[in-house]
Amino acid sequence: MNQSYRTEDIPSKNNRKTGQNVLIAVLAVCALPVLVPVVLFLGAGGLGRIVALGAGGIGIVLTVGAGLAGLAVTAATCVLGLLVCLAALAAVGVIGTGAGIALLFQTPASGLAVLGASLLMLGGGLLGGLLTWGLVVLMVSLIRRIAAYGQGAGKRRSSGAAKEGQKDEA
Repeated sequence: MNQSYRTEDIPSKNNRKTGQNVLIAVLAVCALPVLVPVVLFLGAGGLGRIVALGAGGIGIVLTVGAGLAGLAVTAATCVLGLLVCLAALAAVGVIGTGAGIALLFQTPASGLAVLGASLLMLGGGLLGGLLTWGLVVLMVSLIRRIAAYGQGAGKRRSSGAAKEGQKDEA
């Protein structure tokens, strides 16, 4: 039952003639002046695209970061300016109250008018300061909740993937 096969009868796939090999070599040598610049152009273009995408990505990250930093600085400056205005309003109210009390003895009607306006300014400054403080506390709490929610979403996403992987293995 042992039959031998002749390998001479089976045609091989790599049976090229010498002339074909020589023609391919000549074609490659003749095409080099065209292929080298094309390959360099495509390679440089690809490298340029990679550099441009990298620079664009870094630019986007820097722009978003600078925008968020600018937003934070703007909000802090706005709150600081509001507090300075409210402090000035309260200070003018305190000074005006003293001036109004002093005016009560010279001209009672003018003294009452100055005293009333000064007490309104003092009350506005104090109430505005309390409301600003409450707003700052509320914003800090809101930012912390958003950050905790974002961290929780990341944990849920990673633990969800782990649970799905355990289900697939079982």
